[in-house]
Amino acid sequence: MPKKDYDLIVAEKPSQAKAIAVALGGRRINVVQKKPIPVYAIRTPSGRIAYVTSAAGHIFDTEFEERVRKMSRVKSNPKDLLVKAKVIKITRPGSEGIIRTIKKLAKNASRLIIATDYDREGENIGRQIVKIAKSVNPKIVVKRARFSSMNADELREAFKEENLKTLNMNLVNASEARQESDLRVGASLTRLLSASVQRRLGRYDVVLSLGPVQTPTLGFVVERYLEHLKSLKEAKEEYVIVAVTDIGELTLQGKKRENKEEAERYAKTLPKTLKLVEVKRKKKIKLQPLPLNTPRLAELSARFLGLSAKKTLDTAEKLYLEGYISYPRTETDKRNEDSLKDARPRAFEAYRLLKPSRKPGNPRSGKRDDKAHPPIHPVKVVHPAKIPNAHKRKVYELILRHFLANFGPPAKIEEVTLEYTDGKHKFVTSRTNVKSPGRLEVYPYVKVEDAKIEEPPKEVKVKRYTIRKLPPKIKPPITEAELVKLMDKHGVGTDATFADHIAKIIERGYVKRQGKYLIPTETGLELYKILMELDPEMVKPDIRAYMEERFKLVERGELSKEEAVKENVSRFLDTYSKMEKNIHQASAKLASLVVKQVTNKKSKSKRRRGRRKRK
Repeated sequence: MPKKDYDLIVAEKPSQAKAIAVALGGRRINVVQKKPIPVYAIRTPSGRIAYVTSAAGHIFDTEFEERVRKMSRVKSNPKDLLVKAKVIKITRPGSEGIIRTIKKLAKNASRLIIATDYDREGENIGRQIVKIAKSVNPKIVVKRARFSSMNADELREAFKEENLKTLNMNLVNASEARQESDLRVGASLTRLLSASVQRRLGRYDVVLSLGPVQTPTLGFVVERYLEHLKSLKEAKEEYVIVAVTDIGELTLQGKKRENKEEAERYAKTLPKTLKLVEVKRKKKIKLQPLPLNTPRLAELSARFLGLSAKKTLDTAEKLYLEGYISYPRTETDKRNEDSLKDARPRAFEAYRLLKPSRKPGNPRSGKRDDKAHPPIHPVKVVHPAKIPNAHKRKVYELILRHFLANFGPPAKIEEVTLEYTDGKHKFVTSRTNVKSPGRLEVYPYVKVEDAKIEEPPKEVKVKRYTIRKLPPKIKPPITEAELVKLMDKHGVGTDATFADHIAKIIERGYVKRQGKYLIPTETGLELYKILMELDPEMVKPDIRAYMEERFKLVERGELSKEEAVKENVSRFLDTYSKMEKNIHQASAKLASLVVKQVTNKKSKSKRRRGRRKRK
């Protein structure tokens, strides 16, 4: 290792460090360390010697000081956690070796280049790396490389001298504000509720987790489930009479019947010949889909592929690190000239691969722009079949096809409604003519049946009349795709966090998966009802949206980190006071539920042990 005048490049993850080393060093790479974290020695395109290594995510966590962490849950004052307990940084378990490596490499380096993901958390990790490096080398010069994919050409461009930037401290402070706000609010409310229940039960270690994102997310699930139960109660049987003809089924219009026998009797009085009286044609355009951002990718993957938001984003992260797609955590769905320069060639590559009849045109653009990354798009255009892992293959194909569909052209549809009559009754059928498939050619997830009705017959013979039972008007429970859309719409969570929050309410036992639906458990329902009694704002999205707006103000430099935390805590004080005032009644209800859960768990465990013994 040289004594001085070399660069130290630190990425966010080991796989990124290797990709950067390969992109900048070509074949001239030496592995100088494998554990605890890999280190590569290279000579950059500018001729400088550089050592490339990485963190493994956050190196330090935001936590309360040790005295507070060790305090008994039952004896401590939860309100102190909200308003005055001291918050510090602690080393994340397993990060000690990373810290030693960065210190060793930084000691004689003349320059440190941060190469973490360019978002709030990536910038915060970069700041942590800078503090470690400056603790052993206060004079080290700090630069920042920004990129949106692991494409070698883009990486080489990002590390050119003229493109290196400085750390964005507004992003760092926004991340810090979020971490401290969520810690204070979540810990204080969780401890208030959990300790109150534990005082009643004594013998159980109770943790009933609450949080400013968890509870509104639970609220969305429960409210939809309650609507579902209401629709089940109100649902009634309804029947329609259908005429079966050579051109398909024609439905008798008018009153729907609640009695099948009555409908059958009436059908016997209907005629055997019907005459065409009207043809209605309505032209429709199915526009190109908007470019993919993180919430849209998670929503579409849940709807079309059946993957959870967390599984989708974990898979997308792997595709990004392997160089297949751009950075998958972005709010941007707006296309600007800079992103189009890179996107257009990729669109033509995808066109040649998927072979639709029309070449790419002008893409549709959204309005959201996080000023950090472009919409999610393929960086490497390959046939999906070449990707061995099933989840990666499905997610990559969705991104590839969505990307090409965004470049159009729109699909042109004609809706045709045919009306027949016997002079007294009206019979109707609707069909769809696909005039120009456009983006539907490359987007099989949206299906439109092409009926090809041009000149319908003036008269049709009825082969028979049949009775159809209509599907009951039941509002189903919420799907994960719908939940993601709601969270995005109401500002609950961010592109980087919403998938984890959905996973968390499932992990906590508040919600379970039932096929494609999310169903609240008994605990989740009871917790929702109690929170609604204590303060409905706890399960509404308004408070979290307020907090997220504070973080965005910090990101824009319009509010300090300290001011954001203070305002968020102040916003929660009223909610905390209401909970504290009525906690005795709430804990009594939850205590019986906890006992029931523990009893059921022990019973299941006992049955499993019994089965093992019999075997």
